[in-house]
Amino acid sequence: MNKEEKEKYFGKAIPQIIHDIRNPLNIIIGFSSILQIDESINEEVRSYIKNIILSGMHIEQLLSNIDYFMMDTLDMPIESVFIKKEYEIFIKQNFDIINDKQIIINNNLKDDTILKLPQGIFTRILDNFFQFSLKGMKSVTNRQINIDLFINDKALLFYYHDTSTPIYIESDYFSFDEILKGKRSLAPMFIEKLIKEYNGTIHYLYGKKWAAELDVIQSNIKTQHGFKIIIPIQSL
Repeated sequence: MNKEEKEKYFGKAIPQIIHDIRNPLNIIIGFSSILQIDESINEEVRSYIKNIILSGMHIEQLLSNIDYFMMDTLDMPIESVFIKKEYEIFIKQNFDIINDKQIIINNNLKDDTILKLPQGIFTRILDNFFQFSLKGMKSVTNRQINIDLFINDKALLFYYHDTSTPIYIESDYFSFDEILKGKRSLAPMFIEKLIKEYNGTIHYLYGKKWAAELDVIQSNIKTQHGFKIIIPIQSL
């Protein structure tokens, strides 16, 4: 095939490959197919695959748990959510992984709070946090993983942090390539596109800036660095 034919073929084939490797029986075949795409692969997909390989997870676990939103934009309608109820259902369903990875979750959610959010965005973000948290990373022992959920008048806030050593970045901008050098969690990277799609932002903070954020939400866990994710709340 020439270059144009490859691009046309693999443009149609990638979604099928993505679907296939969700099934554990097809993991090796699907993964091999992705690696063989070579120069015809979209640069965004190439970068995505490169970074998940760097995670150091067992390949079967990694490929069966990946959320492929990174590769495809979904149309998520706005819905009204009883956020505390949504949270409690999700925690109950994920009790085993919370216990296994020693994840500590704090929140200021109230029973009667209703938020207008893109459908499923709340649980999608938490699910990515759980699946791609530190356990399984290269050269990383079990470390305490912390997630703080906080609601103010304008946004739903996620704080994702652990007890690893910070990466010091001089500018306000950061790239996940820098974060990966320290073998940090990949959790926030896989939802970056999802967050931006719905006018949210993601920030990596450390030192005094991070300490100030934890003071605002009155977090019981004091760590040196972490990610702050802001999802705007729609008017009810």
